[in-house]
Amino acid sequence: MTTLFQSAADFEPGEKWKSRLKLDIEDNLRSMVDKAEQGLLDMKKLTQRCRTRTLDRATPRYHEEHPQSCR
Repeated sequence: MTTLFQSAADFEPGEKWKSRLKLDIEDNLRSMVDKAEQGLLDMKKLTQRCRTRTLDRATPRYHEEHPQSCR
């Protein structure tokens, strides 16, 4: 008599396939994480430059050297 139902083990992928899939997922996520980290670093640098420029503009010397700017 043949069985109509097969066990889940018959459909389970092998360890080699699972291992390769895990590496592929990690590689894909790594590039996403790297891009996000780079974006944060770029934003931090930009924010720091803006703060420095803003502080420079707030000093009397800046206004003496640039009388037409930001007033």
